[in-house]
Amino acid sequence: MRVKNLHELNEEILKNLETELKAFTNDEKFDIITLDDGLYSQYFYYKELINIIEKNNLTIKLIFFISTDIISSPGEQILNITSSDAHQNYFQHNDKRAFMNKYQILEIYNTPNCYIGGHGHTHFRMKNMSLKDQTFAIKLECKNMLEIFKDLEIEMKYFAFPYNDELFQFKQYLGKDIIYFGKEREKWKELEYVVMGM
Repeated sequence: MRVKNLHELNEEILKNLETELKAFTNDEKFDIITLDDGLYSQYFYYKELINIIEKNNLTIKLIFFISTDIISSPGEQILNITSSDAHQNYFQHNDKRAFMNKYQILEIYNTPNCYIGGHGHTHFRMKNMSLKDQTFAIKLECKNMLEIFKDLEIEMKYFAFPYNDELFQFKQYLGKDIIYFGKEREKWKELEYVVMGM
């Protein structure tokens, strides 16, 4: 099984991805594309992404990893923005317009071959904190994230480490029944394990 990670989606990225998918052989039909951060562009283009997958007769599962504090309110949203700039707008101004709203997340969750996973609550970087502060922050991140998914009635089976920082406390608080994604998602890289339940 192979996995590829994306952040923002746009026409150029989809065009390049379609070229890449056409090169697949028949024995490469079960793969995963992960989409980090819950950007509005992912929602805007996800049906087009599904059409590209189906047109190439592939079975690719899509996992959208959401940071639960960065869910926009219904209304005006920003489409053409990088993930990095979208996060800076959130961190500096609490501006969430570049991210999906809960109705868009639920629509994706109820789409065949699409899954919603956790990506922390705030997407703050905790790698350089003291062990004590890191442990406290991650416990709070996990608690808040799980509460929001429960309120949305989303069963969270998958988790992607924010910034791919594979901090052990996430596994400690989320448990062994979650499938974790980290640095292995950089390119169509072989996973050393089978992702169950897909």
